[in-house]
Amino acid sequence: MARPDELVLLFRGSIVEALGAKAFVEESGIPLLFRDLHQSSIVAGWIQPGSLDGAELWVAARHEQAALDLLDKFFNAPFTL
Repeated sequence: MARPDELVLLFRGSIVEALGAKAFVEESGIPLLFRDLHQSSIVAGWIQPGSLDGAELWVAARHEQAALDLLDKFFNAPFTL
């Protein structure tokens, strides 16, 4: 089991999805770390395969379940205008 302050991977997907999910979760007061896989690989000096539109969201372990519940709501709620 992770320590409360340890970061755990919450989501891996497209940059667009990750940015939308990040905004939705952070509106509830849960801070997230956003990682752009393409930018990270460029900074490292090599291009990671499949990273062009890839991103990750990381969260403190103590917020993991609440953040997962919010992600479920974000991705599975009916779309309305």
